[in-house]
Amino acid sequence: MRRHFAKSAVTAAVGVLLVACGGGDGAGGAPGAATAEARMAIARDIFDELGSAASIRKSGVRVADVPTAPLTAIIAGGQGRVYSVPQGLDCETSTCVGNLPQGTVVSLRAVPAPGFAFDRWEANGVCSDFVSCNVTMTGARTVTARFVPADPLAACDVTRSTAGTPAVIATAHPKLLLANAELKACLQEKYARAAPEVMRLKSLVDTALAGGNPYNFSPWFAALVFQMSGDVRYRDLAIARMDRIVSDEEALIAAGSAPRVHGNSYLEVDWYLGNLARVYDWAYDGLTGQQKARWIGYGNQAMWNVWKAPGNATTGMEGRWGDRAHRWSGWATDNPANNYYRHFISAGMQLGLATHGDNPSAPEWLDIFRNQKIERELIPLLNAKVQGGGSTEGTGYGVSTRTLWTVYDTWERSTGERLADKTPHTLASIAQEIHTIMPTLDRRAVVGDSTRSVTGELHDYNRDYLQQLIALYPGERLAGVARGVVMNSSVPRMRHDYDYYSDVLYGLPRTQTTPEVPRSALATSYWGEGTGNFMMRSDWNTDATYGHFQCGRYDESHAHADQGSFMIFKNDWLAYDSIQRSLSGVDQFMSLHNLLRLNMPDGAEVEMRANTIPCRVMALADHPRYSYIAADLTPVYSWRHGDYARYQNKHNDRVKKVQREFLFIRPSTFVVLDRVETTVPTRQSWLLNTPVMPAVNGGEIAVSNNGNSLRVRTLAPANAAAEVVTSTFWNADRSVSRDWWRAEVSQTGTANVFLHVLDTNGAVLSATRSDAEGQVGARIQLADGRTATARFAIHALGGSLDVQGAQGEVQVAGALPATIAPPPVFAGDPPPAPRPPPAVYVPTELNYGGGPPSPAPSPAPAPSPSPSPSPAPSPSPAPSPAPAPAPTPAPAPADPVPAPAPAPLPVGNELVLRQGLNAYQGVTDVGVSNQGTQYNYGKGVVVPVGKTGAFRIDGSQGYEARSFVRFAGLDSLAGRRVTRAELALTFTFGASGYTLNGMVLETAWNPLSPRFGWTARNGTGAWAVPGSGGADWNSGRTFQLSGFNSAAADTRRVNLDPAVVQRWIDEPNSNHGFVLVPTVAGKTSFMLDSSHGVQLHRPTLKLWFE
Repeated sequence: MRRHFAKSAVTAAVGVLLVACGGGDGAGGAPGAATAEARMAIARDIFDELGSAASIRKSGVRVADVPTAPLTAIIAGGQGRVYSVPQGLDCETSTCVGNLPQGTVVSLRAVPAPGFAFDRWEANGVCSDFVSCNVTMTGARTVTARFVPADPLAACDVTRSTAGTPAVIATAHPKLLLANAELKACLQEKYARAAPEVMRLKSLVDTALAGGNPYNFSPWFAALVFQMSGDVRYRDLAIARMDRIVSDEEALIAAGSAPRVHGNSYLEVDWYLGNLARVYDWAYDGLTGQQKARWIGYGNQAMWNVWKAPGNATTGMEGRWGDRAHRWSGWATDNPANNYYRHFISAGMQLGLATHGDNPSAPEWLDIFRNQKIERELIPLLNAKVQGGGSTEGTGYGVSTRTLWTVYDTWERSTGERLADKTPHTLASIAQEIHTIMPTLDRRAVVGDSTRSVTGELHDYNRDYLQQLIALYPGERLAGVARGVVMNSSVPRMRHDYDYYSDVLYGLPRTQTTPEVPRSALATSYWGEGTGNFMMRSDWNTDATYGHFQCGRYDESHAHADQGSFMIFKNDWLAYDSIQRSLSGVDQFMSLHNLLRLNMPDGAEVEMRANTIPCRVMALADHPRYSYIAADLTPVYSWRHGDYARYQNKHNDRVKKVQREFLFIRPSTFVVLDRVETTVPTRQSWLLNTPVMPAVNGGEIAVSNNGNSLRVRTLAPANAAAEVVTSTFWNADRSVSRDWWRAEVSQTGTANVFLHVLDTNGAVLSATRSDAEGQVGARIQLADGRTATARFAIHALGGSLDVQGAQGEVQVAGALPATIAPPPVFAGDPPPAPRPPPAVYVPTELNYGGGPPSPAPSPAPAPSPSPSPSPAPSPSPAPSPAPAPAPTPAPAPADPVPAPAPAPLPVGNELVLRQGLNAYQGVTDVGVSNQGTQYNYGKGVVVPVGKTGAFRIDGSQGYEARSFVRFAGLDSLAGRRVTRAELALTFTFGASGYTLNGMVLETAWNPLSPRFGWTARNGTGAWAVPGSGGADWNSGRTFQLSGFNSAAADTRRVNLDPAVVQRWIDEPNSNHGFVLVPTVAGKTSFMLDSSHGVQLHRPTLKLWFE
């Protein structure tokens, strides 16, 4: 490839070079074949170009040879504004043209004028879809924005209740939501005035009325149209559709199966019972007495299984359908922070309200909902653990918090009692949500598992989230800001027809009720204390630089091991969580995040641990010229306690200190300081995940994405070199792959400090080391003429920042704040009073034998090793250093091997082997999965062994888990001849029509190995097929388990080939046990393991001898 670059088009040049450096996005495509020498030459050219670009910016010279292409926007059907992000097109006329850089992706926005509503984009494939319009500017493009008339009087302004209003349930139908006469009248007025959002919903219902079957259609949509129109055809349609659902469920129950509402641990119980309740209530006069009784019976049993069945969320719950027990996990019934919990309370509330007066159980459901769930569980948790709004599940699954807004709104409009104000979490969630949205208003910061879109594009659910909060707080200033965000976002109306109802029920109020407030009214930073999100931006323009830092709780299953991680956005992502490249959205290994990774000499990764002490914010400040946070990550890495689950690593005791300080110098510069100390030499790697393959040159890293750039300079350790790592995501059957990239700067030792300076779009001309006594620092020359000097203590938290203007005037001077001072919500408001930080976390000694930790040792006379930054390099020009060779790791120690007690002697000619029976301790059992790779160093999951001893075995393509079982110590039976062998395994949740194949293993595996999992069978070998298969099995020595019936504890017995067990006795080294392999997609069962509290339910092998 010829390397020729125009000085004015540096970012485009970098983008071309990244392709030359390698990388791909396809079915297993390997990185490009460029040689290391070629890549280094390319990288040097890239950094030369970045330097030239910064000089051009500083000089103010405008270079006009960036190629552009015309984008034509046609406004049709009405009036409104159409503009582009990034800027380049802005019009309120029938037609306008803007010239935008070729090769970039442009997002178009459509904002209706008063008296109109946005309908759709018409672009013949140019737009990404008909609601959101992203245009790739590969040439001239034309799009049409269609608006339709909308009567301004068709907006709902419903009076909200005041604090202290008691709950009163209506005595006549409707009782649910539409008991609010003002709301019902407004919806009927919307229908009469043909509001566009109502007509869209009516059109959807008309499709069903004509015999169609729209995807994910809810019967209550028809009942709502009936309440608005009075047309009984819609009432009858709603009843018929709901009765069909109940009848189908009854047929499954009669056949001995669990109904569909039972699936996925009752996740969709509020869809089933919410539909039932709304149709029951809104179509009440059309129901027969028999239908009412059947529907109530079905709903009551579902809620009994969720809230009252014997058991709990730890042991599982003994639900019932018909005359059969149908056990389920009990998941999240006691966890108000989890999305399942919200679905449960929504279902119970709606069933109780709609059937009140007809249903003897309704008062009980409402009592559990209002007094137990809301008052004693939900509100205390939100106030104590989710301060500042949002969700500790992350920004993906956390969007389900909108279910809470629905609960609050439905209860208030049904009974008059206002729940939203019982916690400041509700109103604060408006601010948190706005700050998680990128300046471009088309995507969000992706934190935790990602749903619907791994890249975080705004979805209907995000629009609904804010619309409901606006409806709850129409008079709040924050609601006015949210209104502007919703109107200018990439989702100007609901995209999916099954979400049309949201624009009907929660459409924006009249402008005089909730006037739009500019986003610039907000402070440019926000701290969600409970979620751990610290979000900052240069300003509120769409081209602002945005930063995100994570330090908080890690105690939800959809949260990630991402404490201390940061992200950077400038018109597009430049540094982010690589979950955005995932094929599933639920990969959780640490290397996806921009943090410090620690590896032991044998390569084992020191993991962050969930449900430990949270990351500690030690200092936090927001200033017009900078934002700053200091985080103590030590407790998340060191994980000190004595109750270790089996087969988990114990390397966390090697961590003494992990701290990170993150400084944002507005508008576009970031400084990151890391301190790390371990008790043994570890490989400490500073990670930067990027949306495209980065270029590296010594300790410098360059990223270019969609016309924007990020440059990273490594100042400490001195002469450290960055390397590019390409990894690959695969789907379950390895038929689809997607590469992802990161740059790593690594050092090996017991103590190090890392200092990095990052900037976007050439904001930094130079960055050099500027240390002081006891401090490591950077002198940064900014492209706008300013000079910044940031220094940080080497051995403790804290530092200083000095910024001088282009004329030498002092803009910032002195120590960085050492207190926690959250920014105010609105710019100019007085901030909350600063508070002192918590104590620095000091790890304690571990007692591996369990029980309380050992007392801390007496202080040694010599201090423990502490980081000493290498001296700053000479300021004189020097050639870029070649990448330092990776240190040679110490020889990996052999994996520890389980040492089971020998099998007891037979009694007569029979022997029963079960963990704990007659002192036998030879059973090894563990599960592996292709998901959840936060476990076992990301080498392929080890399902942790919990106290319930349950394994998930799911054969669906997207998620697969397998169970391994081995009965060891059989060499003590040498000389005995086996005539018969019977295996007994006990399962719960066994699905009908489900078969498990038991495959005798020919391959050794070791669950004590830190590398064991889906991909590796021990510390030195990989499975022939991930998860085991092929050469790993003895396919001729198999058995099957089937006939599951979903009983609470279903024991399946099968005869094993005596020759298999005989070989295990005669040749102990061949005893690798067997693996249970699912054969049917979408089925789930749990095997009770050798730690189960009921000994009879543990895996059992019975042998008969001659």
